Order: sequence, then C-alpha cells, then structure tokens
Amino acid sequence: LHADLRILFRPQPYVGTDPGACRALQRHVTARLKDQLAMLDRLAATHPVWLDPDTPSVLCYYWACLMRWMALYPRDNDRRWYDPARTPALLRMISALEERTAVQAARTAEGLGPHPFSAPVLATPPEGSPT
Repeated sequence: LHADLRILFRPQPYVGTDPGACRALQRHVTARLKDQLAMLDRLAATHPVWLDPDTPSVLCYYWACLMRWMALYPRDNDRRWYDPARTPALLRMISALEERTAVQAARTAEGLGPHPFSAPVLATPPEGSPT
C-alpha cells in the first residue's frame, strides 16, 4: 500500500511527464488501493485485535495516517475514489483513534482539524508551516 501511494503521489518517475500516462497510472494504482483497503477492512472486521483502537498498536496509527494521505493527496488529482465509508471496520478504527488523547494533542499542535483521519483537512498549524 505504501509503495502504491508513492506511485499515486508521484507517477512521473514511472511513466515520464506525459499527463495522460500519469493519469492512466494513477487510475490503475487507485484501483489497486481500493482493493487493498477492502482486504484490510475485511481483516480488521474478522481479526479486530490487529487494529483495535481501544489498545492501538503502531499499525492503527500507521493505517490512519495512510488513510489521511489518501483523502488529501495528490491535491491536483481526483480523489473521489477514496471513501472511508466503504471500509466500515477501518472507519470505526480511525474514528475511535480521533478520540484518543495523543491524537487530540496532535490535532491541536499541528492544526489537523476535528477529524484528522475520518474527514481530514489540510494542516493549518498554529505556528510554523505544515511543509
């Protein structure tokens, strides 16, 4: 999944700078990402201990961050393919993570908005730059 996100965000190293080729590769990658999210959602639903927001592991936070990035980037690409409602087990996990003290602290410090994983917005930190 992580490698596919890199390709989605920067297709040029793989197909050159032709906009049509970049869009075609991005469409292919988004189809794979949708499949991968569906598989992960089934795993989360059938083996909830792996992605349990009540006792979150680093995997919970990792997947939440990846899902945040899918919702936000690339900014100039059609992101309608990504809908966390299609992955209800993952949506429950990321929504529950948003209530955790650590995530609330990060929301404030980084200006991540009220729902940094389930309905993310671009960061607007109270000081400094998000980039």
